[in-house]
Amino acid sequence: MQIQDWKVQLETAIKAKLSAEPDVIRSWDPQRLDIGVFPWHGCIELSFQRDDESNLGGNIADWAHYNFSQFNEGQWLEAKALSEAMMKDWLDNHSVAEKYFQATGEVARSEPFIEFIATLFHGKMVHVTVLNPDKLGSRNYAL
Repeated sequence: MQIQDWKVQLETAIKAKLSAEPDVIRSWDPQRLDIGVFPWHGCIELSFQRDDESNLGGNIADWAHYNFSQFNEGQWLEAKALSEAMMKDWLDNHSVAEKYFQATGEVARSEPFIEFIATLFHGKMVHVTVLNPDKLGSRNYAL
């Protein structure tokens, strides 16, 4: 799959997942959406950090709504083909992980995605992060 097609499909998949239960997601009062990209596992995870969880430090797995997308549990079928393509690419060449972090960051920075998040949360500022999970102090590719 070409990276441009992958980005389009990723944006569509994220929007579909977040649109499935918007009232539930808004009730969590999130301050941050983390888009976890794991090419070596063939996995993409969506996690929300609530306002009252800012004291938990850097361990996203401690958030109440960590991996709410439940990809590995079969609950996010829209991301299946994306994840498989990413893992296949990574198995052929481990250095492509950076390409997927950058591509995900480009989706998160795109005007349509920013507008979607603003509309979903009725204008409330929800920060988006895309980090390299294997790099302590990773830059945020969504900035």
